[in-house]
Amino acid sequence: AEDRGVVFIRAEAPQGATLAYMNTYAEEMQRIVETVPERRWNFMAIGFPTLTNTFGVIGLEPWSARDRSSFDVIR
Repeated sequence: AEDRGVVFIRAEAPQGATLAYMNTYAEEMQRIVETVPERRWNFMAIGFPTLTNTFGVIGLEPWSARDRSSFDVIR
């Protein structure tokens, strides 16, 4: 395991969930992601790779600019 300065996130909804349903929860995930002090940028793909999935990436500040590792951020 290595701190590469990114955190991957994913969510899976029940079978038959709509894009609107996914968007509701993706917005909640986004609000949580925005509270991470080490966050430099983030990206979220709603309905990827299938409609009931959401995939995201959080780019962290450089190691020298943060006190927590990516593993600490995940916890």
